[in-house]
Amino acid sequence: MTDGKVKIKITGWQTTGNDSDTTEIDVEGTYEKAGDGCKIRYIEKPADDMEVENEVTASADKAVISKRGVINSDMVFVPGEARDIAYKTPFGTIDMKAKCDSILFYEEESEASVMISYTLYSGDRMMAYCKTLLEITLI
Repeated sequence: MTDGKVKIKITGWQTTGNDSDTTEIDVEGTYEKAGDGCKIRYIEKPADDMEVENEVTASADKAVISKRGVINSDMVFVPGEARDIAYKTPFGTIDMKAKCDSILFYEEESEASVMISYTLYSGDRMMAYCKTLLEITLI
């Protein structure tokens, strides 16, 4: 895929016990080739007066999701590894651990996708099974 402006559909699935939740957002951002993967940047607006700058770097063997703004975090995903993460919010810091199950990275001429499957833990307690899918299309 060539570098440039993109439309990004982000879908997140979270399962906790018998409860499941799905969220979807559509944003515009930028895409650039980075080694054997990509770098995606976009701004998320969880509320009218809030912004979160996001940067996702991804390849088949590693993904990093960095958020800056009302929420700050750096989540590093490597299949088979558990990594500490900290969500820094205006209300305090939430410490978690994310164990990455898989990363799927797909790239064609005018589209790409990244799917990260992981399990969130608080201490030794499993909190949720999560999947994040980014579907990227050149504008």
